[in-house]
Amino acid sequence: RRSEGRRQLFVVPYTGRWIPPENWIAIGDGTALDREAKWSPDGRRIYFLSDREGFRCIWARNLDPKTKRPLGSIYPVVHLHESRLSLMHIPNTGNVSICPVGDKLIFAIGELTGNIWMTDLSQK
Repeated sequence: RRSEGRRQLFVVPYTGRWIPPENWIAIGDGTALDREAKWSPDGRRIYFLSDREGFRCIWARNLDPKTKRPLGSIYPVVHLHESRLSLMHIPNTGNVSICPVGDKLIFAIGELTGNIWMTDLSQK
């Protein structure tokens, strides 16, 4: 579900038939811009991007292995609160491509750098 500056993630059981929204399992509370969710390899957590602190970071929520209902609170996995290395440098969040592999998390990140060059312009 979307509203301005917010997006909410849900888990919906697959039955081959339409599941009404009241049976969807909310991952967040709908107050943040959460998106690009990916399952952990063992299916026990969901990783996602969120701008909930004013920065785009990677967050997660643990889930009950059988029911997929949330266990505990949403928690940060990777904080990226600096201007040099930031997910904000990748305008299309789909290109971040969170990829959980074993005990690793692979993702694209933007890097912003600059150089200052000095020279002596005096004529000899």
